[in-house]
Amino acid sequence: MAKKRVIKKVPVKDINKNVNFLSKLQGSLFYPGEFFSNLKERETRPSLLFFTFVFLIYSLLAIIVEYNKVNSILRDFSPGLVIPVLFIILIFASILGIVILYLKALFLYIFIWVFRVDMKFNDVLKLRAYTSAPLIFAWIPIIGVLLAGIWGIVIEIIGLSKYAKINMTRAALIVLIPIIILLVILLLIVLFAVSLLLSSPAGFLIKDFL
Repeated sequence: MAKKRVIKKVPVKDINKNVNFLSKLQGSLFYPGEFFSNLKERETRPSLLFFTFVFLIYSLLAIIVEYNKVNSILRDFSPGLVIPVLFIILIFASILGIVILYLKALFLYIFIWVFRVDMKFNDVLKLRAYTSAPLIFAWIPIIGVLLAGIWGIVIEIIGLSKYAKINMTRAALIVLIPIIILLVILLLIVLFAVSLLLSSPAGFLIKDFL
């Protein structure tokens, strides 16, 4: 009798493991459906590095655009200290950006749990990190922040749908409900602050302009 050939299973490598930064940036920005469908990274380190690079590029471009404002802040330092001070600022800004990224991932994870989507926190963190790609446009004057915000929401909905394998409507609800809640909270805070200001002794000055 002929012996049966034993076929050994070769472990599947992470599809995105050897993909460079520019390819990830292009994929997450312009082909989010394909990008997140093929996202197989097991570790969070590559996604955190991606977010850090995006944040640093945005920060450097913003410094160039707002050169006059930055220069007025740094003019009190000696020329030899300008570059080290900028370097320290970028490091602290990057750390703060990562902390905010974790908080945003936690906030989204709560709603993913509410909607009973089978997704681990690390996966949500990777999703948040890669959907931060539009931040690279936020330095553009006037329209940059709005463009980055809207496109970030769009690719986050697409990314969540493909990555978690859920329909687009469910993904949209998970992404949009937290945003709506935050906007309502901010609106209430503003209205409360305005009401306090109007009821203050100086309120009559403001009422003339309303």
